[in-house]
Amino acid sequence: MRLWTALLGAWLAAGSGTSGEGGSMRDPVRPSLDPHPLPAAEQGAGDASQRATMTARGARSA
Repeated sequence: MRLWTALLGAWLAAGSGTSGEGGSMRDPVRPSLDPHPLPAAEQGAGDASQRATMTARGARSA
């Protein structure tokens, strides 16, 4: 329950309209619980590794 409270607090502190608009760059005081705390370039690298992980999981379960 505390996780959701922290996430809601971070979202409200960021100003609910900043998701996907570089909010993490303008708001350096966000907690590490933020789902996308990294700059866009690093998020892209994370997305690629996540896709690779999901593909590997899919191959194992098939």
